[in-house]
Amino acid sequence: MVSPGMSQQPVIDTLRLLVLHDSQDEAELLLNTLRKAGRATRAELARNEESLVGLLKGNEWDALLMRPSVTGCPTAKVVAHARKLGQDIPVLVLADSNDSAAILEGLKAGARDVVPRNETERLLLVLDREMGALATRREKIRLETDLRESERRSELLMDAAQDAVAYVTDGMHVEANAAYLELFGYGDSDELAGVPIMD
Repeated sequence: MVSPGMSQQPVIDTLRLLVLHDSQDEAELLLNTLRKAGRATRAELARNEESLVGLLKGNEWDALLMRPSVTGCPTAKVVAHARKLGQDIPVLVLADSNDSAAILEGLKAGARDVVPRNETERLLLVLDREMGALATRREKIRLETDLRESERRSELLMDAAQDAVAYVTDGMHVEANAAYLELFGYGDSDELAGVPIMD
């Protein structure tokens, strides 16, 4: 079933943001900037690896902003923690400068992007892009789940039907219930799969 809003790009109304930062003041300033720019944001601050892992375990997040200067928790380790805990969360690194070597290092470590911490407008664009991509991935998962459920219900209905029922596409048998197989003398649906309906 197609929902009314499917044709539009999915959006995330309130950004659930996890911030790994070594300065609470800078982190608060960053969050205030996001809110002033019109991004509704709920955020939690992690100051070290232990608090990061605890917050990743306890909640679902939309994005993770991190400073590479946080001791003992480099980008690769942050990305690894998120993946291990099953979090589909874009990791964005707030770098000190626009140095190409630092950007390359962050991207190689698994970050979705590396943004200089003083380039707020660029960060907003990157966040918007990543939130659009995340919402699309979540919508895809939801639709795949709906499809599997529809297929399961269809199979149950076919199996429960007393009448002979077959599913045919492009003139070829795909699936059939026991009554249909018995009617046409097939042992199982695998024998019938791919047989033209005209036969």
